[in-house]
Amino acid sequence: MSVKSQYESDVDKLADLVKQLAGIPKTRAAKFIKETGASEIFSGSYALCETDKQRAKLLTLREFMNTLETLQENQMSQGYYLDSSSKASDYFKNYFAGMNEKEYFAAAFMDMNFKIIQSKTLFHGTIDESPLYLRELAREAIFLNATKMAISHNHPNGTPKASYSDLEATREIQKNLGSLSIELIDHIIVARTKTLSLAEQGLIGQPTVGYRLDAGKRVRENTSRKPSVREQLKAAGERVKERSPDDPVKAVTNDVKQIAVKNPSKGKGIEIL
Repeated sequence: MSVKSQYESDVDKLADLVKQLAGIPKTRAAKFIKETGASEIFSGSYALCETDKQRAKLLTLREFMNTLETLQENQMSQGYYLDSSSKASDYFKNYFAGMNEKEYFAAAFMDMNFKIIQSKTLFHGTIDESPLYLRELAREAIFLNATKMAISHNHPNGTPKASYSDLEATREIQKNLGSLSIELIDHIIVARTKTLSLAEQGLIGQPTVGYRLDAGKRVRENTSRKPSVREQLKAAGERVKERSPDDPVKAVTNDVKQIAVKNPSKGKGIEIL
């Protein structure tokens, strides 16, 4: 009798739970998990869901999981404080977890101490873009008496790059909020497990007093997806083998941030290198 591997057992267990909680056939759920990945279960994909009812149940479960995780991480402080780019990145990465079917735009409205008053998903669009309505954004901030704000949107394609339109929209938002004495402290781009802080890139202007920039971690990624030390050493060894004896040895220098502009007039992206 063959014994299931731990991976197969876990897939079987998860598929069974999906069946119990959302009414999706176990074989269909198991096939989706193996082919697409467990992290995509809460995307509400019609490749997994056969009915709108099943999809609604999964999206409710996603809200439950995201809210639970956020509460667990902030239980001690009894509040959410986004006073650093790493905190803002982690907060919005969790906020958008599983939301990969289209692009969403959200904002965290804060008081003068960087404590979140309320977070809200304001707009959603196609898989490529999300419409921005400055008047609605400003109205929410005024209604909540917010003095600071961090905004975020997701890139469903998983690419952590700031497009030209992303930067233009950020500047326009910052300009309009500034006229109302509301500070835009950061714009976080969430690309599945990766995040990019525009404040860390120096694309928000002068950093707000009290907001810490965690320079050096320009693109964050879930540590579980990073290569192990063994894999890194092996890759380094392969690079050494491939190098020709005549190749010059490059001096090690500090990494300098570069921004490559790819013809903004044609709607190309601005890539953070």
